[in-house]
Amino acid sequence: MLNKVDRPPRKHLIYFTRIKSVSGKEFTGRLVDISIRGLKVVMKEKVVIGETYDFEISLPEEKTKEGQEAIHCRGKAKWYKQHINPEHFTGGFEIEGISKEDKEMLSMLNE
Repeated sequence: MLNKVDRPPRKHLIYFTRIKSVSGKEFTGRLVDISIRGLKVVMKEKVVIGETYDFEISLPEEKTKEGQEAIHCRGKAKWYKQHINPEHFTGGFEIEGISKEDKEMLSMLNE
C-alpha cells in the first residue's frame, strides 16, 4: 500500500466520463480526481470491486490536442463508497490500460 508521500501527483477537477463495464453495463460519471495511476469518479451506479471498466473522458476544448476530444483508458474498480449526495457513489479505479497518446493527454491534465 502506498502512503501519501509515495503517491503520484493528483489533480482535482471535474470532467464528464462515459463508463462501460466489461459485462456491457454503460453509465456516466464525473471524474473528480486523476493521477497517472488512477481515477476517482462520482456516479449514480455501484461498481463491482475487481471488475474492469472502460472510460471515455471528455476533454474541454482548451485541453484537446490535434483533434483529440477524449481520453480512453481501462481501469479496475478498487473501491467505492456512498457519496455525500445519497443518490451517488464515489469510486476509485486503478488504470490498467492506456495508449501512449492518451497517457500523454492524461499527464497534461495534471499540469
